[in-house]
Amino acid sequence: IRLSLVGSEMCIRDRLATLQRTAILTSEKFKGVRLNVEPGTLRVASSNAEQEEAVDELEIDYSGDAIEIGFNVTYLIDALTNMDQDMVQIDLADSNSSALVTIPDNTTFKYVVMPMRIWRSLWTLDTYWNL
Repeated sequence: IRLSLVGSEMCIRDRLATLQRTAILTSEKFKGVRLNVEPGTLRVASSNAEQEEAVDELEIDYSGDAIEIGFNVTYLIDALTNMDQDMVQIDLADSNSSALVTIPDNTTFKYVVMPMRIWRSLWTLDTYWNL
């Protein structure tokens, strides 16, 4: 699975801001976020022990099957902070494998992020709105 986060430099700052906003409501100990990848959309979600949840969406260039994967948000923020490009590419094999973050046409930048299991609370915004 290959997804590209495409946009201008302003959009890269927006992507960083999305991760930073969702990081606020992560567990202090684990800093886990769920990424739900669907055609055209990347949904970033986090929750904490107080049943608070943050959800944000980004437009992406992706047309494959839906996938959900968890990461430590600090590592994702570190990867995007150290880039000065307009496009970021993330290669995923499945929800249990590492992600390879690269910059197209730049063979010197490679950043590997290992996934983490994210415990999904019984009370989420998805279940709330579907009652």
